[in-house]
Amino acid sequence: MNLKNILVILLLIPTSPYASEAFPNGSCEGPKATASGSELTGCGYIADTGFYAHPDADGFALDMSGQDLSGAKLKDVNFWDANLKQANLSGAELTAGNFYNADLQGADLSAAIFEDANLWGANLTGANVEGTNFTGAFGNDNTTCPNGKSWSEADNDCGF
Repeated sequence: MNLKNILVILLLIPTSPYASEAFPNGSCEGPKATASGSELTGCGYIADTGFYAHPDADGFALDMSGQDLSGAKLKDVNFWDANLKQANLSGAELTAGNFYNADLQGADLSAAIFEDANLWGANLTGANVEGTNFTGAFGNDNTTCPNGKSWSEADNDCGF
């Protein structure tokens, strides 16, 4: 086998440039910080998105549909206009997050912490909110609850 064949083989092996910082084992200090790579931190790069999950992250208008963000540490995250359809955010720390006009249809939000989160215009139709903490969270007439009702309707099941 010559050097040319070895290079071709190496190019075909899938690798991630962020393997040591992959979610959920990356540093919560951000993408340039060092993490052990084995500790469950709830931070790190989300495969195929280029998004680095960490407190105060900016996910403006990002497509995170179907992504597994369970247990993520995303306090103060900005998911304004983000597509989070069918995403798994179970057990995630989302305190004071901005979910303005975010699409959370069918998302798993069970046991997540949305304390003081902005859910104005968010669509939570079909989302699992079992055990979710919405203390201090707020919505508006354009917020759609899991049962498809507006946040302003008396029979909504938003929980906030």
